[in-house]
Amino acid sequence: MDGAQLAIRLLNDRGYWVFVVTNQSGVARGYYEEADVQRLHRWINAELGKSGAQVDQFYYCPHHPEFDRDCDCRKPKPGMLLQAMKEWPIDLPGSFLIGDKPTDLEA
Repeated sequence: MDGAQLAIRLLNDRGYWVFVVTNQSGVARGYYEEADVQRLHRWINAELGKSGAQVDQFYYCPHHPEFDRDCDCRKPKPGMLLQAMKEWPIDLPGSFLIGDKPTDLEA
């Protein structure tokens, strides 16, 4: 997406950690494997690195209640966000979330 690398680099430069939290139901549906998701995340960080940017941690939910199981990590449930808060010393009042769907904000 145009401007994404610059935006992430600016966040990095200003001391923000950048996390990706993403539903990847294609794993549960059998479209691709978790290894493919992880490979994509490594590629994203390699591309971001070309402009001095990085995602600090990727979190993904490979589940789907119709194909696999119900879980606590699939957005809009907050499981991935709660996991990030356990693993990183996040300043919640000083944090924000950017999403492309209302369920992202519901999480």
